[in-house]
Amino acid sequence: MYLGDGYISHAGRGYALRIFLHRDQWDVIERVIDAMSTLLPFNRVTGALHRKHEVVVVRCHSQTLAALFPQHGAGRKHTPSTHRL
Repeated sequence: MYLGDGYISHAGRGYALRIFLHRDQWDVIERVIDAMSTLLPFNRVTGALHRKHEVVVVRCHSQTLAALFPQHGAGRKHTPSTHRL
């Protein structure tokens, strides 16, 4: 999946990953939900239709997202272990 249509943000004590997809692409939406559920098996993954913009927002909240996507954190991106939990 191309994650350019999504973002990671701070949400309470953890992070939220949100991916925005067109509502007519149900096969892609299901693949994104399956991929996120596989990556984060202990977290709830939801998909909600945002009627105004005709998009489905697939999201998941987790404290481990910063470790899974270290490019999101501060600092240099080409060195390993730049983001600590």
